[in-house]
Amino acid sequence: FLPTGSKPYQQYVDHDQSSLVSILKEYGYDCTAIHPGQRSAWQRDTAYPYLGFDKFIDVDAFTVNRTFEHRLTSDRSSYDQVIAEYENRGDDPLFLFNVTIQNHGGYEDENFRTTVQVAEAAGEFPQAEQYLSLTKKSDQALEELIGYFSQQEDPVVILFFGDHWPNLESGFLTQLLGQDSDRLSFENIMREYEVPFLIWANYPLEGQEIQQISLNYLSGLLLRSAGLQGTGYTKFVEQVRQVFPVITANGMIDREGSYYKIGESTPYDDLLNEYAMLQYNNAFGLEGKAEGLFSIG
Repeated sequence: FLPTGSKPYQQYVDHDQSSLVSILKEYGYDCTAIHPGQRSAWQRDTAYPYLGFDKFIDVDAFTVNRTFEHRLTSDRSSYDQVIAEYENRGDDPLFLFNVTIQNHGGYEDENFRTTVQVAEAAGEFPQAEQYLSLTKKSDQALEELIGYFSQQEDPVVILFFGDHWPNLESGFLTQLLGQDSDRLSFENIMREYEVPFLIWANYPLEGQEIQQISLNYLSGLLLRSAGLQGTGYTKFVEQVRQVFPVITANGMIDREGSYYKIGESTPYDDLLNEYAMLQYNNAFGLEGKAEGLFSIG
């Protein structure tokens, strides 16, 4: 519901915010953010404390040896830091928010050894093949991380998700989407932000395949996977998900599979308006904030 192109960390997160972090802190969690980049990037160094994090580990605070993929900190190193934080945790439960950087663009490193080729078009899309080779390395690092935590006695739940497709050759995107990448339909523009997500735990979880969901709902799924109650606000957001499983800055998809661009009228505008008002109250309400809606108390 924020203006298209806005940067919330830099523009709006300038005071304490209710968040997944603040909910977990109410449950007694220590909360740590990890990002193998500069502290000031996207003003994480100021935004993270306002979101409730106790500690922020940037590239200069890594305690593990770092390896690199196309000049960026590898996912394996990022996961090694996660494991180091886990092994050196205190008596309280621990929440880690880790933003990896290995597969960030661009994909034109001439010294990078490509291991994945595009079927029936090998060598035609070197950027795509470099990106896919990087994601293969991410898969291997992910396997090692899950292997480590599968052996731990403490209950551990991990949520993995991405943010958007990489910026690759237009010809590759045209082949992938079946439409000229310079004249994409609204549905295909939405597809460029469609990424997989996974919730894994080292204890039994009820298996569920969710075909469509947007980022704003993932914290509720994570809380339930960890056996934790949410707030009045998170319960309302889950009700919204049953009607609008996808709400993004670009557009929305309702439960019938209908697409709506931002600003278009929908049959559920009253519900969306209520959601927008609650988000506004959380982010900007200050003295008028309905605190009870955003806490577990």
